[in-house]
Amino acid sequence: MFKYARILIVSVLEEEVRELIKTIPSQEPSTPETPRIAAKDPKYPRGPYQRIINQDNVMFDIFGLTGDIVKYDFVLEISAEGVLGIILLVDGDRPETYEDSKAILALLHSYNLDTPIVVVDISPASNPELMRKQLSVLEGEPFLNCNIKDLNSIKNVILTLVRLIPDYAENQDLLTALSQL
Repeated sequence: MFKYARILIVSVLEEEVRELIKTIPSQEPSTPETPRIAAKDPKYPRGPYQRIINQDNVMFDIFGLTGDIVKYDFVLEISAEGVLGIILLVDGDRPETYEDSKAILALLHSYNLDTPIVVVDISPASNPELMRKQLSVLEGEPFLNCNIKDLNSIKNVILTLVRLIPDYAENQDLLTALSQL
């Protein structure tokens, strides 16, 4: 019997999402080191995908959604349904992406999901308080820095996300599975 959870990573930063997901070790034999790509058409939102199955039969699907998310917002809404949590990946060193990132966050808020959102900045040099304000990150939503090539940094983000889930006590097996990455 599998316990199953999905985590969605959304961003305008396609290569960075791909790199983050590639850093997470696959524990499914059919996906060696390269994350799968969900769609081939570059104009539609798409992204990499990684499946993790641990020895306790806890299965995670971590998938990215990148591309013109704001234009194809229905894809974001469908993808966000039923996920354990959402990570919005931003880059404080690329102000040209702020407006789209802010629009994605606003879309997520407009769906009124009972799903926690963590905003993650991959730029170590950015000012977190200024970024929170520029992106309109809600009070109580975590804003974290993350090195997308460091598994421990990624685990910290995912564990923070899982701890935000209202029925956190029931998700101890998920936390245990994630900590074994």
